[in-house]
Amino acid sequence: MKKIIFVLLLLVSPFSLAVNKIIVPNIAGGSVDLLARKFAEYTENITKKSFIIENNGGAGGIIGFTNLIQSKPNTLMVSSSSWYIALVENKFQLKDFKPISVLAEAPLYLMVHTSSKLTCEKLKTSGTNYFIGSGGSGSQTSIVANFLIKEFNYITEIPYKSVKPSVLDLLGNQIHGTIIASTTDLQEPLMLLANSSKYTINGVPSFKECFGIEKTALGQFILIANLNSDEKFIVEMNDVAKRFVDDINIKKYYYDNGLVPKVTDSKKTKALIDSELVNWNNILK
Repeated sequence: MKKIIFVLLLLVSPFSLAVNKIIVPNIAGGSVDLLARKFAEYTENITKKSFIIENNGGAGGIIGFTNLIQSKPNTLMVSSSSWYIALVENKFQLKDFKPISVLAEAPLYLMVHTSSKLTCEKLKTSGTNYFIGSGGSGSQTSIVANFLIKEFNYITEIPYKSVKPSVLDLLGNQIHGTIIASTTDLQEPLMLLANSSKYTINGVPSFKECFGIEKTALGQFILIANLNSDEKFIVEMNDVAKRFVDDINIKKYYYDNGLVPKVTDSKKTKALIDSELVNWNNILK
């Protein structure tokens, strides 16, 4: 009996027993977390490897980024544009990571309660004191909230530890609006008033069209690996990312959650990251 068990153990590849980790530098339940879980499930089905999600929220993503750097080889991260913000602010260096692919893009939205009957014109001209929630200081939602604050001095940001509690306060009419990173947080009786892109999206006007604000910000969801990951693993994950974005069922998920499918190969990813770092550097000025 012992011999049989020993032979079976030899036949089992150590790679089949390994569990790969995907770090999300946000709390569970947000748009980044949900996309990461969708990607993990899809990747397991394709590669037959096990993937677990580890949420490391807080400090504008710094806790998650630090964990990624210190993790074992072939650890992944799905991050929002907070990754770019951390790089622009020199909290980390690009050389500390191995970027794999962009998985999606999405504008940020100003969401309000329907009972407030708040319109673009009313917010722009009334001069009333308004309180707008965000996901906390240094987050991309906070940066977009400040687009409004700099334009209208009667708007005040209320920074939360994440977007979820700001949505709960909005539901309870404790604040006048909140900035969200995707439509996963949209629910009745809340509505989207404006978006942070250059265009009207699904009937929701841009900040420029709504308030005359020229600044734009497009959130990106990016797949990253830690620096000591091997090249074969990077190539494999890039291939999975392409198949993930092209899958018809995943495209429906994107559409339902206000995300735009976008995938880049390893060569184009570097150029896109360089461009985004310039964009976020300009936004943060």
